[in-house]
Amino acid sequence: MDNASLVANCLTAKQIASDDGFMRLLIFRLSMFVLGLLMIAAMFYMEGRFLAYHPNARILLMANNVWILLQSLAYIALLSFDIHRFSQSLPNSCDYLVTAAASVAVRAPPDIAMYGQCWSMFFLALERSIATACYKQYEKTTNVLIGWFMLSVQIVLPFLWIFLMVFDFNWEILKVSCSLVNTKTQNRFLILMSSMAALEIFTVLWLLILYVLNNVRLKMMNSELSRHRLTEKYQICENMRAIAHVFPIIITHFIFFCGTLVAQPINTYLHANQSAYEFHVQIETLNFLPFYAFALPIVLFIRNRWEGIEEGLRRVLVKIKRPVPEEPDDGQIYFQQLSQQFDRAAMRAEPKRSEGTLSRFRRVLSNRRSHHV
Repeated sequence: MDNASLVANCLTAKQIASDDGFMRLLIFRLSMFVLGLLMIAAMFYMEGRFLAYHPNARILLMANNVWILLQSLAYIALLSFDIHRFSQSLPNSCDYLVTAAASVAVRAPPDIAMYGQCWSMFFLALERSIATACYKQYEKTTNVLIGWFMLSVQIVLPFLWIFLMVFDFNWEILKVSCSLVNTKTQNRFLILMSSMAALEIFTVLWLLILYVLNNVRLKMMNSELSRHRLTEKYQICENMRAIAHVFPIIITHFIFFCGTLVAQPINTYLHANQSAYEFHVQIETLNFLPFYAFALPIVLFIRNRWEGIEEGLRRVLVKIKRPVPEEPDDGQIYFQQLSQQFDRAAMRAEPKRSEGTLSRFRRVLSNRRSHHV
């Protein structure tokens, strides 16, 4: 690292340390993550262990929750490190800089957790695809080899991606902010982040297709109850419930993750002549992941209480307009069709019983007449 770059970084770090607004921004973000972490942990505790799902889905759903918690914890550690570093009054401005090793050690955990959550969503969609394709036998199997294999892969992949970022890292530089990006890895970082955004888009579309496919198959089963077992119908319903369970999470993460991914390059393009100090401040400002940590518990609360919220809204709308008759649910349709089958069977059997009784009565009369004769 040449002296000119070192002096520029020292001046930038000094400006950031003397900026009270930037310090308030860091404290605000830390508060968002802490509050979000507490609410997320409470929501996950109330959800339990997903005992209603297949063991493979249970493993992946629990892993997704763990990735979310680890992401919040890692960002809390990162922000706490920056707050402690920039809140000190150091005589030498270069003392605010961090080594490359410290930068990687502090910044890598949030990225690993973020990548892990993206891969967790992908593998959950893959597991639900297997359950959709093998819905006749999948519910009967208790082998969790698929779940543990997918969990192992989604743990290895984030570390592999971090290795691709730092295997030729310049370990001699001193950095202003904790990041995995330098002049060597900037293009590689953009490729990896764009790949993760594409992975999330693909997963969202994939889950939508799976939900529609399972919904169509469920309607076909309801119209042909005698041809399908209850375990098959249960597996289809489980597929839809698992997708509906995880879909709000991935949509929320997609909004804030891709929002950050899009906003930062646009800001760099619009402010091409900005100083290094302005660049670091705006990069931190346009990171929307703290809002994800705060918004996710609200989304989960609405999802878990949606039936009650929908019922309350329906009661309010009843006073405004005439109530719409409720459509029968799957259970009502099932029992209606079952009762119709019993009625048809009874109607077919009733003439036979009447004819048999009448014939027996005639035989009794004929026997009595022959006896008298």
